[in-house]
Amino acid sequence: RKFVNEFAVEFCLHMNTKLNRQKLAKILFNVDKNRMDLIPFYARLIKTLHPCVSELPIMISDMLMRDFRFQIRKKDQIYIHTKIKNARFIAELTKFDLCAKAETMKCITLTLQDFTHHNVELACTFIEHCGRYLLRSHDSHLRAKALLEIMMRKKQA
Repeated sequence: RKFVNEFAVEFCLHMNTKLNRQKLAKILFNVDKNRMDLIPFYARLIKTLHPCVSELPIMISDMLMRDFRFQIRKKDQIYIHTKIKNARFIAELTKFDLCAKAETMKCITLTLQDFTHHNVELACTFIEHCGRYLLRSHDSHLRAKALLEIMMRKKQA
C-alpha cells in the first residue's frame, strides 16, 4: 500500500502527461497472468490517481470490458488466464467504484447465459471477488440476488 501511494504521488507530481497516462493504462491493463495477485494493488493505484487523472479509470475499464466481451464471444477454450484476469480486474474496479455495478452485472449475466466450460470459472471469479460487495450494496442488491439465484439453479441442473 505504501509503495502504491508513493507511486501515485510521484506520478501526479512529475509524470502526469497524456502520453504517460496512456502508457500507464496499457501497463496496468496488461497484468501478467502469473501475477494476478497485483490486481488489487493496481485497482488501488487507479483509485488513488482518480482525482488527478480522471480519464485513467475510464480508459482501463473500457479496455477490460471490450476484451472481456471479445473473449466471451469467441467461445474458445484457450486463454483462460486472460479471461480470469479480466474478470478479476473488473471485479476489483467495481469494489473501488471505478467500474459501474451495472456493467459488472452485465458481465456476470453474459457468463450465466452460456454456463459451460470457462464461463463457470468466470462467474465464480466475479462472485468470489465482488459478489459480497454487489449483494450488500443498496442499489445492486436485488439484481445481484437474482443473479445468484440463477447461478444456483444452473448449478443444480
